[in-house]
Amino acid sequence: MLKNKIRELGLEESVFLMGYTTDTYGVLCDSDVYLMPSKREGFPNALSEALAVGLPSISFRCHNGIDELLDNGRRGSVVPLNDKEAFIHSALDLCRNEEKCKAYSNASKEVSEVYSMPKIKAIWDDCIKEAIEKKERKRK
Repeated sequence: MLKNKIRELGLEESVFLMGYTTDTYGVLCDSDVYLMPSKREGFPNALSEALAVGLPSISFRCHNGIDELLDNGRRGSVVPLNDKEAFIHSALDLCRNEEKCKAYSNASKEVSEVYSMPKIKAIWDDCIKEAIEKKERKRK
């Protein structure tokens, strides 16, 4: 269906379906922008990976954490769910605005720090410690 649509719109020279890869990091590093048109997501790992390599990104507001992940528009554009026109407008604006791309890219790299293993581990350690303490208080 997608191949037919690309052909129908005459986009064979500019739209490519890349298929499966095991080199996610390499593909992301070779990309210019990351577009996430998902209608639903759990934690958006793919978006996180794109941000970690500095890709300017656009996403539908398909998960409560998207605004936080994109830092309320500082790391990328957040578009209301199902607003296709706004998504397209944001994508075109990003492609035409080099300064915005650079700003998003620079801010995006912070995701690696914010969601680093030591920080996530500390959060889990605190949760586990709190659960143990709560259980111990109930025993008393």
